[in-house]
Amino acid sequence: MQNQKVHKENFNFIFKDRGGAFEGNDPQVLNILDSFKTHIESIVSYVRKHYPALPEVYVDFVNNLTLNAGAVYYKGSYYIGLYLGAKIIIGELFNAELSSTNILPEKGNPSLDFGDKKIGLINNGGILSIDLSGLPNQKSNDPLRAFYSDFFSQKTIEFLILHELGHIIRGHCGYKSSLTNNALWVEFNGDSNAFYTPLISQTLEMDADSFAVNHSIILAYHSISEYMSLSDDLKKLYENIETFLENWIFCIYSFFKLSDTASPSLADFENKSHPHPAIRTWLILNNIYAILESRNMPSEQLTTLSFKLSKIMEHADFAFSEVTFKKFDYQNMVDIFFQTRLYTDKLTKNWNNVLPLIKSYAIDPSKLPHPV
Repeated sequence: MQNQKVHKENFNFIFKDRGGAFEGNDPQVLNILDSFKTHIESIVSYVRKHYPALPEVYVDFVNNLTLNAGAVYYKGSYYIGLYLGAKIIIGELFNAELSSTNILPEKGNPSLDFGDKKIGLINNGGILSIDLSGLPNQKSNDPLRAFYSDFFSQKTIEFLILHELGHIIRGHCGYKSSLTNNALWVEFNGDSNAFYTPLISQTLEMDADSFAVNHSIILAYHSISEYMSLSDDLKKLYENIETFLENWIFCIYSFFKLSDTASPSLADFENKSHPHPAIRTWLILNNIYAILESRNMPSEQLTTLSFKLSKIMEHADFAFSEVTFKKFDYQNMVDIFFQTRLYTDKLTKNWNNVLPLIKSYAIDPSKLPHPV
C-alpha cells in the first residue's frame, strides 16, 4: 500500500492543470472537507465488499470551483477527484431550496424562513462554476429542513462518487488508459471524443449511471433494514424504498438540472461525450423500475411510484427555477424524452459493441451487465 504522501503527489500531478489538490488553511473548512472525505472513503469501502479485487482508490478534493469530478488509473492505483466547486454548488443549491418557503412546504416548518434566495451560477463555455461573492447562503432556520438540505447534498455527491467508481470498476478507466497516457476521465467538458466515438463515450456514461443507481438502491435497502436503529429524522427518509426514491430522485433530477444548465442545448447532442440530461434521466428511471421489478414489487405499486416520481421531478424543476435564473421548463425535458427515443434505443443497444472493449479491464468481468 502506497503512503498518503505519494498518493497526494500523484493526485497533484494528475490534476495539476485543473488546480491540484485543495490546500486550505481555514481549520473549519478543512474539518468539514476531511469529514466528508471520510464519508466518501466509506462508500469506496462499501463498494470494495462487492469487488474485493478493487485496487487502492485515493480520493481528494480538487482546488477548482467548477462542477466536475474525475477518475483515473495511474501507477497501479485509482484516483478520484471531487472538484471543490461540485461540493459547494450542490450544497448551495439545496441550502437555497430548503430555505425557500414555497419549495417542499410539506417538510418541516418553512415559515421559519423568509425571502427568496438565489445562487449565482457562471456558465463559461459549458463549464459551470459558482459566484463566491454571493456566499454563503445560510441553511434553513428550521432544523428539519436544514437536515433535508444536508441529506440531499450528501446523496447527490454519493451518486457522483458512485458514478466515478463505476468508471473504475466497469473497466472504463482501464480501457481509456490503454488508448492514451492522458487517461483522466472527467464528467464535464471532457476530451473522450478524441479517443473514441461519442456513441461509445455516451454508452460508457450510461453504464456508469447504471452502476451508481444500482448501488444507491442497495445502500438504501441496507438503511431500510436498519430502520429501528436510525435517528428519527432518517426514519422519515428510509421508511420504505418508495419513500427513499421519492427523495432521491429529487436530488438526482436536481443534479441533472445543473448539468442541463452547463450544457442546455439539444443541438448536436449525438456528438457530445455525455448523453443529454433528459436521456440520462429516462435511462435512470428505467433502471430503477427494472431493479424494483427484479425485487418483486407489484405492478400496481410500481405504476403508482412512477406517477409520484414524475410529479417529484416536476416539482424539482420548479424548485430549481426558484433559486436560479432558469425558467420553469419541465415540459421541455418531457418533450426531449420523446424526441430522442430512437437515439436512446440506439444508445442502449450499443452496449453490445462496447462490452468487448472494456471486459478485460473490468475489476470483475463476471459482474458486467449482460448483452441486451
